[in-house]
Amino acid sequence: MDVRYYLDPDTGQPHIYGHGVTEAEVEWVLARPGEDGPSSGGTRRSTGQTSTGRYLRVIYVPDPEGDGVFVVNGISADGQTTQGVPSSATEEARAMIEQRFPPGWDEQRVQRLLAELDNRTEEEWVAADEAAAAGGDDQAVVTVPVGLLTEIQRLLARYKPKPT
Repeated sequence: MDVRYYLDPDTGQPHIYGHGVTEAEVEWVLARPGEDGPSSGGTRRSTGQTSTGRYLRVIYVPDPEGDGVFVVNGISADGQTTQGVPSSATEEARAMIEQRFPPGWDEQRVQRLLAELDNRTEEEWVAADEAAAAGGDDQAVVTVPVGLLTEIQRLLARYKPKPT
């Protein structure tokens, strides 16, 4: 899976670093989510446990084609943080990487979404998750083998619902 990260325009680093979350943690949860579903602003949310036992919410936009995702945010769901952010040498290299937004996304849209997500309380997260899950009668919760997740994520990224 091709994983791209929203880069903070002030630091040139992935926004997840501001939450004490690493790329390895995000990619672990994306590959093995306990739950994956619709979220705010046209995004999806994967919630899961990292290899070290930490619980994360990963907010992402699936690429419309292929198996890539654009990670907007990664937030500890249990209040824990880690010191896993990279050194300044890595920061300088990251600053030179060009930001590639998914179709229909730009800096302003990401900033609006981050303002909403970064200020949510735990109660607001629960309410938003419940609202997204109840958002339509055309959705179902299904348990699938972990090995199928990448293919299912590809299908979801390409899915275009028929107008009603």
